[in-house]
Amino acid sequence: MAGDEVHVASVQTIDEFCETVSYTDVIKIDVEGWEVYVFQDAKKMMESAKNVAFGVCLEWNPQALHQVGSSSKNLSALLSDYRFFYLNDYEGQLHAELEEIVDINQVSHVCTLFAIHRGHSGVDNWKKNFLQLKTSFGIGSLS
Repeated sequence: MAGDEVHVASVQTIDEFCETVSYTDVIKIDVEGWEVYVFQDAKKMMESAKNVAFGVCLEWNPQALHQVGSSSKNLSALLSDYRFFYLNDYEGQLHAELEEIVDINQVSHVCTLFAIHRGHSGVDNWKKNFLQLKTSFGIGSLS
């Protein structure tokens, strides 16, 4: 379930946030199914991402998307210009770490993904940096 508790917090859109920083490398989003609504309000960021080495780390949760009135197809349509790479899951690593997921709509379980714009040429560099960070922090498997 996406949750039944209500908490009030100050918020700003991703576009508003990106106006206050000079450069953003990665945005981590975990909003329990509300990702479609987040990305709908991130039009400027999504358009500018075509020109920078920008990534999005998100939880892919088709069930939570459905519970808030959305779907994985809605989310994948908003991120159609992005390539997806598998990080981890709660099922014992159903895909290899950093494996590219060609058809994201075929993933029906909860997992963590990294998305990078299709026009970005630095995927190999991003993977290398990711693995170096894991080693630096002594993190083994992410699952």
